[in-house]
Amino acid sequence: MLLDNLGTHTPKGSLLVRALLEELRGQLVLVYTPTYDPEANRIEWLWRALRRVVTHTHTRETLPPLLADADAWAHTISPTEILRQIGSPFADADLTTNQEFAHAA
Repeated sequence: MLLDNLGTHTPKGSLLVRALLEELRGQLVLVYTPTYDPEANRIEWLWRALRRVVTHTHTRETLPPLLADADAWAHTISPTEILRQIGSPFADADLTTNQEFAHAA
């Protein structure tokens, strides 16, 4: 499991993380990244794409239409495009068969 060093994400700072570590002892490895490292956190790469299309256009003055734009964008991006945005090595694999996208990132 990849985590940043936000206090609530550390075993010391989170009862939930501690309980999960205890339950999955030996099966779960925590890998800590710097607290804020957008280049190492792949979801940031997807947020960049969302912001480029939705928020950087500056066409909305209130939150509800902006949320609607974000939701519309999220419904148009394909799983393959998501994998491309986050730099997954599976982005160009033929996943059109019955293979699942599980663990594709």
